Amino acid sequence: MAEQLTLNQLVGGSSPPRLTFKPLFGCQHFTNILCLSLRRLKKPIEALLKLLDFLKRIGEERLKRIPMGVGSGMKRDREHGLFVHLKDGERHFWCYYDLATAKITERKLDIIRLIQCKETTPPSEPDFDSYDIIGKVKSHVVNRFKQLQVSPLTFKSPQNQIINLLQTPEVRQHYKVENLVSYYSVPLPESTLRPLRKIWNIYRQNKNIEELVTLLQDFSEGSPIVEVAPLKPSPSEQLRKEDLKLVCWLALA
Repeated sequence: MAEQLTLNQLVGGSSPPRLTFKPLFGCQHFTNILCLSLRRLKKPIEALLKLLDFLKRIGEERLKRIPMGVGSGMKRDREHGLFVHLKDGERHFWCYYDLATAKITERKLDIIRLIQCKETTPPSEPDFDSYDIIGKVKSHVVNRFKQLQVSPLTFKSPQNQIINLLQTPEVRQHYKVENLVSYYSVPLPESTLRPLRKIWNIYRQNKNIEELVTLLQDFSEGSPIVEVAPLKPSPSEQLRKEDLKLVCWLALA
C-alpha cells in the first residue's frame, strides 16, 4: 500500500515533507498539482476554472510546497492508462499512455477530459507499474523531440491556408494578427477544425479580410484549449531521458 499523505503533511505541516516519499494517493491533493499544469494552457475551460477556484481557496504558496514527482490514481470507466507530466527547464510535456493500445496521446484537451475529477473523488491504486510506463513515456518524448527537429509542422486544411493568409504583407500591414498567427501556428485537433472550415468557407465566398480576421479572433477566444506555441526545437538543441523531470502522474483504471 502506498503511503497516504494528508494535505497538511504536504503543504501545511510543522515540518516539510521529505522529497523521497512514496507516491501520493488522493485526488483532492492531486487536483492541486494539476492546477499548476493547467495554468500553462492558453484558454481556460470549466475544469480549469474549478481547479483555479480550489487554488484560490488553499493559497498558491501552500501549493508550491508540494514536491515534484508525486502521483495518484482513480477509477475511470473504460479507461486504463497513465497520465504523465514531464518537464525540461521551461518545456513541459503532457502524455497519456493507453495500456489497452500501447499508444500515447499528447492532446491536452483530450487529456484534461480524461483526468479531471472532483475533490471528493476517492483514490485508487494502479494495478500496473507506473514507473515502467513513465520510462516508456520519457523515451517517446525524446524520440518525438528528435523527429520535430528534422520534420516541419504540418497542418490540415483550412488551417494551412489561414496561416499563409495571415502572414501575407497585405494582411499584416492593415491588421494586428500577431496573436492570431501564434494561435493558428499550432496544429489544431479535428474537433476544432470542423467549425473553422465554416469560417474559411465564408471567406472563400465573400473575400472579406476584415470579417475573416474578426471571426478568427472570436474563434480563437472561444475555442478549446490548445498549446501556447508549437514544440519546434532548433537543430542544435538536445534532450535526453535523464533531462526530463517528473512533475506528476495520474493512473486511471
